[in-house]
Amino acid sequence: MTALEITFSLTAPEISTFIHQLSPAIPAITDYTHSHSARLVKPMLSYDTAAIALSFVPAAEAEDGYSYHHLRRDLYDLATSTGVEVASRYVVPSAHLTVARFVNQDDVESEGKVDRGKVA
Repeated sequence: MTALEITFSLTAPEISTFIHQLSPAIPAITDYTHSHSARLVKPMLSYDTAAIALSFVPAAEAEDGYSYHHLRRDLYDLATSTGVEVASRYVVPSAHLTVARFVNQDDVESEGKVDRGKVA
């Protein structure tokens, strides 16, 4: 599940440099949710011209006061502690599972807009 998108649309050499810089923090980032959990509710299937995803809404804070927004903040801090710059595609926080990613938009668009009939 995506809790924090760090970057997107980089070339292979840029990705290599990025991974090298991020690698010391990868175990801490991937293991973080073992001790810091957040609840998500209201699953919804959503889509755009790039992908189909199962999206969730963050639940109110848990009994311990830790929320999905705290989790994103902490993951952001772990990532940026390596010196990488977080450059997410979307500004609004998203909790989602990507179901499918489209190679091109021909199969989902008509006249430059998402055609709901083609996606459904």
